[in-house]
Amino acid sequence: MNLSLLNSDRSVWSCRSIVFDVDGTLVHSEPVIQKTAFETIKTYLNDDLIESFEQHIPAMKEECFGFSEDIFSSKILNYLSSRAMLNTSISSVSDREFFARFASDRSDRWKTFCSLGMVKPLPGAVAFVKQAYERFGPLALNTGSPETLSKPMLELALGKELDVNKIFRLV
Repeated sequence: MNLSLLNSDRSVWSCRSIVFDVDGTLVHSEPVIQKTAFETIKTYLNDDLIESFEQHIPAMKEECFGFSEDIFSSKILNYLSSRAMLNTSISSVSDREFFARFASDRSDRWKTFCSLGMVKPLPGAVAFVKQAYERFGPLALNTGSPETLSKPMLELALGKELDVNKIFRLV
């Protein structure tokens, strides 16, 4: 984020509000997003496939990542189902149940990784958010990740320097 651009480009400050994305805009989170997804997926696999799971990671990254949470979960489910990789406790649940369980299980891992400092603000993000908040008041936050992932990440990654609950509103 180039703060000098903000100071010199008046058009940025003539707008009435700013909507932020989280992943890759405020925090560097993609490696942790992938880590939580793959660790969670491993718990859903047939036992005989856990060892060979690593060979699927490149294809899953290409096929499933970079989408909103609902599409991402659907692609993961389709990938695993089409290869008969899911254990019976997961393969027998509805798509909706899978999505909810997957998000919940990932959220638990996500909070752990964030608490260990694995998600950090991008350079200039904290200063930019402070300036934007001073100018506009509460800022809108729009993300493809569910609130159970985004909110704890922001609190842990930015909370030392920003009052996240006061500054951001999820939209």
